[in-house]
Amino acid sequence: MLVSTDDLITALEAGEGEVEWYLDLTNGAVVPLFSDLVGEEPDLASAVENQPDRFLPIEPIGSHEAFRIMEAFVEALPGGEPTTRLASALSQRHPFRQFKDALLAWPHIREQWFRFHHARMRVIAQDWLTDNEVAAQLTDRPTSSPEA
Repeated sequence: MLVSTDDLITALEAGEGEVEWYLDLTNGAVVPLFSDLVGEEPDLASAVENQPDRFLPIEPIGSHEAFRIMEAFVEALPGGEPTTRLASALSQRHPFRQFKDALLAWPHIREQWFRFHHARMRVIAQDWLTDNEVAAQLTDRPTSSPEA
């Protein structure tokens, strides 16, 4: 079974909110289930509820883990103004916003961040599959949608 890397990363980074994410163990699709069910097929909500062996809930990573990824990125940078500014951003109020704002000043560092972040999240996604004993491979291609 193949699971879309980007879809699983999206679910793992979703945070708590109006959407619950599930992995469809029959086809590898990562599916959102909206709490208000607006615009959602009732069949999907019913399938998730009535087929617990088919749909595995995806718990998002915590903000502490996301913060550690930013810290690791800053630690991997060579010294200089970008490193100093990004490290400072992490110690300020609203560090996630401050970090993203600081990256805007250095487009090449920002691109490095995106690559670093994706690589780290890919490892987390693979670990999630392993920890949940899902026999699947991550793929960069989109996977099919579930048929409830």
